[in-house]
Amino acid sequence: MTPEPSSWSLARIWRALRRYWAIIAIFVVAGGGGSYAIGMMTPPTYESTSTLAFSVTRGSTAADLANGSIYAQDQMQTYAQLTTSSAVLQPVIDELSLDMSVQDLAESIVVTNPPKTLVLQINVSASSADRSADLANAVAQSLTEVVGSTSTTPTEGSSPSIEASLVDTAMPPRHQSSPNKSRQGLLGALGGLVVGCAVVLVLALLDTKIRDGEDLRRTANVPLLGSVPKVKDEHELNVTEHPGSLASEQFRRLRSTVKHVTATQSTCKILVTSPTGGDGRTTISAGLATTLARLGDKVLLIDADLHRPGVAALFGLDGEETPGLSGVLTGGVTFAASKRYVAGSGLDILTSGRTGQNAAELLTSDRMQAMLDEAGDSYDVVVIDSPAALDTADVSLLAPQSDGVIVVVNADRTNRSVLLRTLSSLEAAGSNVTGAVLNRYRRGRAATEVLGRTDLPREER
Repeated sequence: MTPEPSSWSLARIWRALRRYWAIIAIFVVAGGGGSYAIGMMTPPTYESTSTLAFSVTRGSTAADLANGSIYAQDQMQTYAQLTTSSAVLQPVIDELSLDMSVQDLAESIVVTNPPKTLVLQINVSASSADRSADLANAVAQSLTEVVGSTSTTPTEGSSPSIEASLVDTAMPPRHQSSPNKSRQGLLGALGGLVVGCAVVLVLALLDTKIRDGEDLRRTANVPLLGSVPKVKDEHELNVTEHPGSLASEQFRRLRSTVKHVTATQSTCKILVTSPTGGDGRTTISAGLATTLARLGDKVLLIDADLHRPGVAALFGLDGEETPGLSGVLTGGVTFAASKRYVAGSGLDILTSGRTGQNAAELLTSDRMQAMLDEAGDSYDVVVIDSPAALDTADVSLLAPQSDGVIVVVNADRTNRSVLLRTLSSLEAAGSNVTGAVLNRYRRGRAATEVLGRTDLPREER
């Protein structure tokens, strides 16, 4: 029963992502939808670009033109900085009657000079398409005038004169430059995916419950004999009334596995327990016993929980109507007189009888062993529904009297440490743990495979 060391393998990560896919989907939708909504509420920004070309006005020879071009390229960074100066922008503010300062207008302008060119591109951002185009053209025109006024008249030996001309007029853009709602929504969804996956991995790391067969194998290395799905209506677990349900199919799978494991025995006494109360132990006992009976086996179901019995109520019987198991063990009645045949199920039931008696003393008595021997002579399979293993010592007393123990693991509540304590308790009592049944697993999870037994036929693994 030595558990395997916990490790974050790719398979485990993939199972965690599949298990909590809904959480990831919520984060993706929230991230994408939220980002898109923010984009919808953000005021739009439009960008327009005008282009100026600079030329040298002096030079007749190739050498003069080359020297002038080098000089002009050296001046381009100066003109780029000049574009956002008050000398250029204040006339634009006055001409267009703008309600903003030079600094505000400068913050909306981006000037670029492509390498090794005499070109300046003036990009202006504004709240409307027409406004951005008007600003870009006005700034370009103002810069052209300032450059013309600062250039010297060419004379012999002086620096070349540079002129600027508007070669690409800004046009109102058709689409806003920001926010890009589609891209923003996509990035938000991607961010939600990353956050969702991180949250899921943290949840999986903190989740200590036995959720599927792989969790069971990794925790305790016990065979998974079968699994019963979580249902909305407990009546779906009644294999007599719903023989075609998924639960009934899983009980038939469990029956096939149990029959294979006990194939060499003339009579099989199976004890069904669980770590704690409320794990569905009685439901599994009843479903397994009924399925065995319906498929041709002669079956006896014994309710050995003398503290909180549940078999009688599950079959609609009055547990106090007959002496039951406690009556047989106290010597008040014979086994044959206490068992009851349940019409429709095809099996005999021995209810618990009166509760509140010294269960430990009764379950370890010679009468208990004699009763089990008598039942073994009359039935193919005896299913014993016992108390929870960690609630009382009864299971440790009963386990050695059975041929095998089936542990019911509740996928909604059984955690790894509790399962390991249960198995250790059963092992210390000298019991033979046949395997486990995963109860209330969520459909869609890989929980139906039979793990841990290489001796099972291929169709039953």
